[in-house]
Amino acid sequence: MIIRVNGESKETAQDLSVAQFIKEMALDENRIVIELNASVLPKQEFSRTTLQDGDRLELVEFVAGG
Repeated sequence: MIIRVNGESKETAQDLSVAQFIKEMALDENRIVIELNASVLPKQEFSRTTLQDGDRLELVEFVAGG
């Protein structure tokens, strides 16, 4: 299936949860905010939310700096 991640098309497996997708992308779910189809997705929903063909994700990862 095809989803859009930060404006770019990405092919993913069927029945993939948001938590699994984050893991595949090697991101730390404690340092990320996800907007799924124009709505912020609470962290507790990452493992319960399955991605669907055509979904739009916006990922923002927080990094330390100064």
